[in-house]
Amino acid sequence: MKLKKFTLLLIAMLCGALFNACEKDYPGIPLNIASVKFDKASYTIEKGSVEALKVTLPLSLPLEEAGSVVINVDNASTATGADFTTDPGISSGAITLNLEKGALEASFTVTSSGNFDENKTLIFKIASATGGIKLANAGTVATINMMGNNPTIPEIIISANSLADFGSVRNGEVSASKSYTVRGSALSSNILVVASDNFEVSLNNTTFSKTVTIDYHTASTTPVAVFVRFAPASGQNKVLNGTIVNYSTGVIEKNVVVSGRETGNVVAGGSLLLNEDFDYGASAGNLKDVAGSNWAVFSGSTVPVKYVTTGLTFSGYAGSGTGGAASSENGKESREDMFRTFASQNSGTIYVAQLINVAAAGSGDFFTSLRDGTAYINRLYVKDNGGSAAFGLGKSSATTAYAPVACSYGTTYLVVTKYDFTSGVSSLFVFADAPPETEPEPAATTDVGSGPAQVGDVIIRQNTTVPLSVTLDGIRVATSWSEVIGL
Repeated sequence: MKLKKFTLLLIAMLCGALFNACEKDYPGIPLNIASVKFDKASYTIEKGSVEALKVTLPLSLPLEEAGSVVINVDNASTATGADFTTDPGISSGAITLNLEKGALEASFTVTSSGNFDENKTLIFKIASATGGIKLANAGTVATINMMGNNPTIPEIIISANSLADFGSVRNGEVSASKSYTVRGSALSSNILVVASDNFEVSLNNTTFSKTVTIDYHTASTTPVAVFVRFAPASGQNKVLNGTIVNYSTGVIEKNVVVSGRETGNVVAGGSLLLNEDFDYGASAGNLKDVAGSNWAVFSGSTVPVKYVTTGLTFSGYAGSGTGGAASSENGKESREDMFRTFASQNSGTIYVAQLINVAAAGSGDFFTSLRDGTAYINRLYVKDNGGSAAFGLGKSSATTAYAPVACSYGTTYLVVTKYDFTSGVSSLFVFADAPPETEPEPAATTDVGSGPAQVGDVIIRQNTTVPLSVTLDGIRVATSWSEVIGL
């Protein structure tokens, strides 16, 4: 037992002597080795930040002598040298951090330049260490997420996606222009503006063509006006829809929707007997005074039918948007009734189309019709129906067939009446939107009352009893559906 203890003591003494000898012979080798790692796996530099981000690498032990840590910039980084700076700086793709004896941590800073689009990543890896420092088993990689500017997406910006309807324009003529503006953002080529058939574009509102080119440098600094006009040439009397396309290389095109109605083409199988747009100048007054011999008084006195300078408009109708309008109002005192003649008809079918805007109505009265000498034919009535206006038709008597269409006061409607000399049936059509190209089913019909031998004028009537106030415009009399609508 004593021998065993003596042996252990002897071994301990020999090891101590050996260690002391090594320390004397190799004084540069530290007794304790410190490990190094990043304190975080990831960092973030926010967009617009001008402050330097400090990246810290703590040591597990104080250094017993001076040392260094070498950190490489990993090739997987998306950031480039122009996107950031470091302190200490990067040399040959690495940052070298020199540490003094007793140091407890290493650190460096990263500053984003902030002048790049989208986000960038900067990946650092601890490559090596000297002077009693070793790499830790984990934490040797850190990622810096640098937030960039929001990327600028190239685009064309237009001030409107559609233009108001150009109204009715005769074949071979052109409308007044309408306009919108175009801007460009981050474009690399010019903007081409292309008009579809029956429409034209211009940059100066003087010279029009199918296409115009806008310099993209100009469009990037100020909105550019594009003028559009309707130039119908289809040879068909109908509504023409079109598109103004705005595009540039590599950019989503932007479209402006346009429309207008072409008129003036000769239509077989029908004739236009009367076209009354009330185009009687810029001064309001009495219709009998401004219309010359077109309209004449046949009944009443004191209160005349009025002429107003603002006409009615209705998309898809040939009698829309030209000249002024006539105003008829029931009330006390004797009120004038007026007529305008057209070529007398005694066979076939006769249509009357007109724009009507009702301001007020009572229990029901008629305000316009055709006339057979002194008899009223196809009397157009309007009455109040629970707060809405309802249009009705009487063939030649007070027996009235009302259309089941609730119409709003103060809104313009296209109302068409029809009389068939062969069947003796009167028909009523009421439209809130553009009429169809072919004659639809009527909203109401009646055959009550005697039929006329002929008709040769259209009248505007004012009464003294039932409340009624209406504005009339765009009266067309024709022998076919297409002609009365203006197709």
